[in-house]
Amino acid sequence: MLSPICNTCNKVAAEMAGYRPDQLDGSLGIVVSCNNRETGEAFLDTHSIGHLPHLVDEGGSWVTGNFGVNMSPSALVFRDGAVTDAYTFTKVGTLLKQLPKVPEGVS
Repeated sequence: MLSPICNTCNKVAAEMAGYRPDQLDGSLGIVVSCNNRETGEAFLDTHSIGHLPHLVDEGGSWVTGNFGVNMSPSALVFRDGAVTDAYTFTKVGTLLKQLPKVPEGVS
């Protein structure tokens, strides 16, 4: 989860621009939590990360209401539809090394 008003999120977004979707194994996506869709789309465009799977969470109500996340940047790990881990992070590469590996055939 990234927010356009967060300085660290802007640095993370700039780092993410260097990733291709296939490098993320189709298992990671971006949620941009912001006031409105236009702000979220502008953030994606500014950092050239619109090519990665993403969702714009207008008002942040989806992330906060469903998962209690109110810090950014944050990463949530889901297994069988439930959150199993949560992280705050400053570098994507470091985060990816920390994430648990998904066993073959499990999503």
